[in-house]
This record gives sequence, structure tokens and C-alpha cells, in this order.
Amino acid sequence: SIAIEDSSIFKKINISQKIYRVFINDLKIVSGLDVVDEYRITAYNSSGHFKNNKINYILKYRISQNKSKYIVDIKLINNATDSSVFKKRYEIKSLNYYIFLGHTVISDLNNFFGFSSVEWMKKYVIFARYTAPRVSEIVLADYSLSYQQVIIKSGTNIFPKWENSKQKSFYFTRIMDKPTLFKFSLKTGKIRKIITSDGMLVCSDVSKDGKKLLLTMAPSGQSDIYLYNVDTKKAKQITSFTGIDVNGKFINNEKSISFVSSRLGYPNIFSKDLHSRSIKQLVFKGRNNSSCDTSENYLVYSSRETNNAFSPNTFNLYLISTLTDYVRKLSVSGINQYPRFSYDGQTIMFIKHYNNKSSLGLIRLNYNKSFLFPLNVGKLQSIDW
Repeated sequence: SIAIEDSSIFKKINISQKIYRVFINDLKIVSGLDVVDEYRITAYNSSGHFKNNKINYILKYRISQNKSKYIVDIKLINNATDSSVFKKRYEIKSLNYYIFLGHTVISDLNNFFGFSSVEWMKKYVIFARYTAPRVSEIVLADYSLSYQQVIIKSGTNIFPKWENSKQKSFYFTRIMDKPTLFKFSLKTGKIRKIITSDGMLVCSDVSKDGKKLLLTMAPSGQSDIYLYNVDTKKAKQITSFTGIDVNGKFINNEKSISFVSSRLGYPNIFSKDLHSRSIKQLVFKGRNNSSCDTSENYLVYSSRETNNAFSPNTFNLYLISTLTDYVRKLSVSGINQYPRFSYDGQTIMFIKHYNNKSSLGLIRLNYNKSFLFPLNVGKLQSIDW
């Protein structure tokens, strides 16, 4: 169990209480601790007010200002021995990013305890949301959607995809006379045109070195998977099918891809070696499996489980191994789609639509816990992190 005490000497706009709330919410996501949600103010070097023997640890934090910088000192106290077992200092230049500072503190604390990694807490989430018919914008956010910054607006902007784990640039599709793929730099704010195609155009995956993109294009009316070389600016067709092939993902150390196809008469998930014509069915459960993501030898996919003509259908998430017959159901109700693995593969983010509202969902695989963060404005179209 853990409690939190505020020792801040910087009280501007109640920022210390806001950081307290970030700490509390993040600790609940960590899932390895019983969190005591009781706001207390104490001196940083005092023993504190939480003397309940049932509380194992106390996290103290102190916010101060030094010229143009804001400093956050934290220390973790063993409540039984009244001794400090972990200390660290953090600095930020703007209070606008206090949410990410809070995520960083709890991620470091999580590492101290040795729990399953939550490094993804410190990452940006990027998503597209519809704000009106044929109008969508791309937003930069934290995983809880507490921080949001509109990056791309005006027109129809969809399917953002990070270039790599450094999150300095991302690809996205803009619907113009023809669908066009662009690359946006967060550092410079510049937008660069990559490729244009008839029909549809989506960047669904990027190789680890950033040199190759998996694109879904339909230049002749039927969608197929293409491998685009960033250096040569040439696209090589990977699948060739009279139906629908979409959503290519690198697997098997980028020697193969997984993709969604209508080869069986309904959407299902297959794999293909990049250097052969052989195609293998990956999923044998569900009759309408329309979106997926991969991490090492695991695949998560969304499956339609009802067939209602006049009411919303149920889409649930499943986790499978590409090496064994392991199958695990991850959701039970609503419309759960567009799953995305964290970089460490231990957490899944997804879009949930329920009662005409959009939420960003999280599933902690090692703890069998899920969390929802509602989107207050617009409707989620796609996400990446």
C-alpha cells in the first residue's frame, strides 16, 4: 500500500493538487499497489501524517521554482522504518507538461518496485478524431487524454502512424482529390508529401529502421498491401487479390507481414512471407476480424460477434500466439476496435465506442485489468502510440 503527501512550496494555479491527482491515477494503473487516495500536506523532511501501520510506503513530493525552471523533488519512504528508500529530482521548463512529469515519476517508481514496465506512460498518444462530417483533426495527447494538443486540422486527416519509438515525426493520410500520405515533423512543424494513390491510402506500419512503410493502396480499385521504400520512393506490391487486403503489420523480425483479408468471404487475418507467395491463415476464431496489431509472436485482433441489422454490433478483442493455439478474450461488451500494443508488448491500447461515446481503452495483460478514458470532444477514428 502507498499514500502520497504534498510538500510543495509552489502553489501557482493549484498545480501541486493537479500533480497529486496524476500520481494517484497512474499508481492505480500500475496495478501492483493499493493506493490510499487521501490528500495530505506535510513538510518535506517531516515524518508525515500517515502513521497507519497498514500503509507500507509514503511518496512525498515537493514542487519549487528556480528562475525559468520548475523543480520536482520526490522521495519514497518506508513507513515502518521511517527511512527514505528512493529519491529523485525532475525539472521541466513549462507547467503545460506537468502531466507527463507525473507519468515519468510513477514510471520510475514502478521500476524501483520491479513491477511490469509502464514506460509507455511517458509516451505520446496520437489520434485522429472526427469533429464534423468529413472533418477530422489529429491530436497529440497523453494516454489518459488529460493533455491534448491539436496538431493537424482542417479537412479530413486520418490514420496517424508514428515514424518510430522516438516520436519525432508521424505519417498521416489526408483525403484530397486523391488520398495523399504526408509526413509531419513535430520539431519543425513542416509537412512533407510522400505518395498519392487512387481509392485509398493508409500507412499501417513502419520498419524499425524507418526505411520501409507498409501501405494499403487501391490504385486499380481493389486494396492491396504495398512495401514502400523511403529512400528510393518506390512502392512494391506485396499482395494481389481480387478482394480486400488491408492493415499490413511486420512480423517475424520483419521477414513477414500479417494483414486483414476477405479471402474467406469475410474479414480475417493472414500472414505472408515477404520473399514468397505462400499465405497462411492466422486466426481461426471469429467470422469478422477487421483490425489487428502484432508484438513479437503475439497478435491482438478485433472480432465482430453479433450481426444486428438495426442496432450496433459487438466487437471484442482477442489475444493469440502465432506459435501455439493460445487464445485469450480481452473484452466483453461494446465496440472494441483498433488495438495497439505498447512497445514492450505488455499493454494494449484500443478504441471503445459505447452509448454513442468514444473512449481510449487500456488493458494491462499481466494484471488482467482494463481502464477507460473518455474522449469529451469528437469521435475517435484511429490511434497510435
